[in-house]
Amino acid sequence: MYILPDRAVNPALMELDKVQRRVLLLAPARADAPALRELLGRAGIATVVCRSVAEICREIPKGLGAAVIAEEAFGCQQDIDDFQNCLVAEPAWSEPPLLIVTGMGGSLARRVGWFPGIANIVFLERPLRGAVLTSALRAALLARDRQLQLAQHLRAREENEQRLLAQEVQLRRLTETLEDRVQERTRELATANARLMEEAKARAKAERALLHAQKLEAIGHLTGGIAHDFNNLLMVILSGLELIKNTGDVAKRERIWVGIEHAANRGKALTKQMLAFSRNIELHAETVDIVGLLDGMNILVTGGLRKDIVVEFYIAQDLWRGLVDPTQLEL
Repeated sequence: MYILPDRAVNPALMELDKVQRRVLLLAPARADAPALRELLGRAGIATVVCRSVAEICREIPKGLGAAVIAEEAFGCQQDIDDFQNCLVAEPAWSEPPLLIVTGMGGSLARRVGWFPGIANIVFLERPLRGAVLTSALRAALLARDRQLQLAQHLRAREENEQRLLAQEVQLRRLTETLEDRVQERTRELATANARLMEEAKARAKAERALLHAQKLEAIGHLTGGIAHDFNNLLMVILSGLELIKNTGDVAKRERIWVGIEHAANRGKALTKQMLAFSRNIELHAETVDIVGLLDGMNILVTGGLRKDIVVEFYIAQDLWRGLVDPTQLEL
């Protein structure tokens, strides 16, 4: 291989990936590969020397930026077919740049027909200048960078599509099970509501029973105090009857009879109040003289308390009449 010296070498080096941007060299001649490697090394291009078509076919799937191949490396049609199959096996986005170094005066049309369907091929004729080779390689590496960027974009888009597909599948599953979950939740709420209603009924029943028990207990406390008042009323009635029996004075008998009647009415009022306190009765609203009703409660209130407790009533005498149930108001 004839390599003319470079007139000028650009010292600016690019930051290259060791695998994805390496250059594969295949030059069977003993001196060609070292010369090319030295030349490209001075240009800052990493290279890997391959000794046969089979070896470069093993290296291409590992990653490359470009390949520089001397045409004499393809010694037979089998080598061309194997290399063609290796390129076809690359991913759809990948079309590695190929630089084929040919001899002077060769049939270019014949060489182009070696790899049908492979368009990313550049033929360089000998004698080969270093500047031409490095320039062609840098252009090939830039094209390869665009392919790698496209591959990254395709992978990112594929990942996004897979993620969206997974989310769509999950959303579909959630939609399919939403109605079942709503029905199950509705049943749970109905069960909880029924349980709360039962508990509320039981609590109301217990409260009614407690209130009734408290009323009975209060009646027990009132009985002792009211019994004394009943004894006094009975004594008034019995004594009055005895006096009526033994006196002949009509006016006196009339006064005694009025006292007996008043004592009987007071006893009737006490009995009515105790009965109302001891059981549940329906409300019967009526127009009531509030002052008279409170005055009539004096005997019930004072009779159920100890002797050392004094209850005093302060009632405005001009109170309006009220539409109430008198028994409940007394309670």
